[in-house]
Amino acid sequence: MTMRRPGWMSLGAFLLALTLLCPSAGMPVAGAQSQRMTAATPPAAATRLAAEDRLADLLVRIARGLLQREFMDRESLDTAIAVLDLVQELRPQDLDDQRTRLLLASLREDESRRMEALARLRRLDPVSDVLVLADLEARIDRIGTVPERLSFYDRIIRREVGLPATVRSRLALDAALLANRAGDTATFARYLAEAASLDASNRGAAAIAAGYFRLHAGDAREEAELLINLLLADPVDPTTPGLLAELTLRHGAYAAAARFLDLQRRTYITSGAALGRPGGGLVPNDLIADLAIARWGLGDLDGATRLIREQQRRLDEEARRLRSAEDPDLPIEARSRIRASLGPALETTLAVLLLRAGAPDGRAAAETAVQTIATAAEDAPDGNVEAHHQARAAEEAALTALWLGIDAEAAIALLTDRLATPDVAPETRARWEGWIALRRDAPAEALLAFGAPRDDDVMAHVGRGRALERLDRPRDAAHAYLAAARSKPGSLPGVAAADDLMRLIGTRAPISRMTSDLETLVASVPSTYDRVLERPTDLLQVRLHARHTTLLPGDLIAFDLELENIGVAPLAIHPEGPIRPQVVIELESGFGSAGIRPEGLPALVVDIDHRLALAPRDPLRIPVLVARHPAASRIEQNLAFGGFLRATAIVNPVAVSFAQDIPGQPPRFRPGALGGKASSEVIRLEGVPPSGEAMERLLIAFESEVRADRQADGGSATDGQAIATGNLAVRGAVLSQLLGVAQTQATAESDRTRIARLAQRLESAILELPGIAQAWIIGVTPPGRLAAPLHEHARRTTDRWVRIVYMLAHIDNVSDPFIAAAIRGDDEILRRFAELYVDDYRRIEARIRQRDLLEGLLPSR
Repeated sequence: MTMRRPGWMSLGAFLLALTLLCPSAGMPVAGAQSQRMTAATPPAAATRLAAEDRLADLLVRIARGLLQREFMDRESLDTAIAVLDLVQELRPQDLDDQRTRLLLASLREDESRRMEALARLRRLDPVSDVLVLADLEARIDRIGTVPERLSFYDRIIRREVGLPATVRSRLALDAALLANRAGDTATFARYLAEAASLDASNRGAAAIAAGYFRLHAGDAREEAELLINLLLADPVDPTTPGLLAELTLRHGAYAAAARFLDLQRRTYITSGAALGRPGGGLVPNDLIADLAIARWGLGDLDGATRLIREQQRRLDEEARRLRSAEDPDLPIEARSRIRASLGPALETTLAVLLLRAGAPDGRAAAETAVQTIATAAEDAPDGNVEAHHQARAAEEAALTALWLGIDAEAAIALLTDRLATPDVAPETRARWEGWIALRRDAPAEALLAFGAPRDDDVMAHVGRGRALERLDRPRDAAHAYLAAARSKPGSLPGVAAADDLMRLIGTRAPISRMTSDLETLVASVPSTYDRVLERPTDLLQVRLHARHTTLLPGDLIAFDLELENIGVAPLAIHPEGPIRPQVVIELESGFGSAGIRPEGLPALVVDIDHRLALAPRDPLRIPVLVARHPAASRIEQNLAFGGFLRATAIVNPVAVSFAQDIPGQPPRFRPGALGGKASSEVIRLEGVPPSGEAMERLLIAFESEVRADRQADGGSATDGQAIATGNLAVRGAVLSQLLGVAQTQATAESDRTRIARLAQRLESAILELPGIAQAWIIGVTPPGRLAAPLHEHARRTTDRWVRIVYMLAHIDNVSDPFIAAAIRGDDEILRRFAELYVDDYRRIEARIRQRDLLEGLLPSR
């Protein structure tokens, strides 16, 4: 059905469509095919396929092509399902095919087909936790009421001891969500806790548990444990490190906070680099401010300062780049003077660090910080709200100026004016009056004004510490600084107070026992999880190996894909991560000059959703069979000519180009977060010399073996006989390709006559093969003068396989008499395909006309 070549779809649609009929590329080969390849043939011949398997693979490719078209709907699914029904006739026990049937039935919402496919799958792969879960979910869907469902969940989760923990965990989460919808909070919490504890890879359970139980956590350690569970369940979730950083910084666990803040910083840079930004992405100023505070809290004042200087450099470069884009004629000197604002928090942090270090530019930095704070409300809403914001900003700037020791008179004047108004809160009044007294060098008056501050009033505690120092009471000042550090250890005044405390007592004192507990807890998380973005192979290793590196024409092209989790926690295989259920395999190929050189083989999408999770040190090995992918059609058109093939597997793929970017080329991919890539060995595909004498000898041997095959077919067919017939089909296709090239290149009349005679003999020999072998040859042979007799035979024969493959692979006109004859004929299956063809063709043609009409009505740009 090649009515019109479709355009490439979006990445999501592309991966979905390719996956719908491509689990073969990733599923273990079961049943008849695997028996033929192992039990009935010696190891040296394990690359050969039976005729039934060759034809089944061709039909799978045709079916998948139906789902990759520009227009896909329920009727397209019907046609694809009908093609898969034929595949089942050829190999009823193949695991790949049954998974595909299950997926198509689910998309078509055909419950009876879905249950039939699921039952077959459970028999073929009884230990798969994915299939066990699907089976149980199907049973649960048939239960009517909420209480009955919850009772079933309870019975399964608690009593089925042999059930995999991964399955029980996901059922527990389903039960929790059901209980929550029913308003049963206690049951929801119980099942949620069970779901999270049964399987650490259950990202959904970990995320909901972290959100819900954090509200009820007894202390910060319990909260951190929940967040760490979520981090281990999904190491690439960008929000979890931020939540852990905020929690640990708030409790003064500076090493832990610096670790997670630095992870966030590197995430921004790596993500920007992936998008092509020179030097990586820009990091938010507030994040840099928090990281500088954490590093200073660890005693690294110089490192904190360098961090901010680097941020200033990056922001300045970006500001200059944007300004140059606006004004390309801007002089270099003017461009070099451009300085980006760091924002209130980061400007203030830099000022404090420079002042503490005694840097010559400390005072200038402090003045910039105060000015930045004062103007921070410029973008506030209009009217009274704007005035309120500006007033608060002015008050904060004045207090910061008093703290930093600059512009004292103006700050004192502003705060004194504010104190004259009656709406100043008592604690605010005490804080302002205390700092004003300090700047007027009246420490006793300041101490009296500060009084006994609230525990969380960090600036009042800092002020008390300074007043007590000036009154020569270092022990009391140390207690005041400790109170300030404990009140808000993650704030700039809090960490500055901790620094003052160290100056007084000569050592860095722990802020609280919770601080130590959090540091110990976070230190237990392996550093592997910090490097996931830059070095995903530290957590997930990808390997791809070719089973054979030298192959004869028609040999099975197979790779073995292996994924291994080398972390300490299981990783879920799930559409939302951390490991996506599809792996893209890009193929690089080259064929002999006599063959058809493909512009670029389409990528193979391999379904790796064979487990719910990838446990540590338990590799997932998946066979990749190229014959079940559209790329095989290009390869089969070059069977005779030899070449090479190499594959590259890409885990968690992200598209970097689409077909429209490079005409004639398929999309290209790169690994996303936690992704990886691995290339296989180069496979050498042996060719056949296209000399006249060689073709004559090959044809004589082919005719002889066809006769022997026909005689052997008189008895009961064996697996070995099926493979022999498959081999003959390949040799027929090879001879057809060789003769096709010779026919094109022949110049002398005698050569053309000789080739025509050989072609007639080849046609006669092919027509003596079983219908399944004929169908495969016709399906993989592109139209041409040499193919014409075979196509004419397909139009005359009564063999169903030949007629169906010919119709699906070569007829592209709904008015072809072959279609009308099939609809009038007695073959019910062929009639069904012909009717589907007509409906499909007319429906798509109508959509194309409608689209063209709509595009014609749109104004041109």
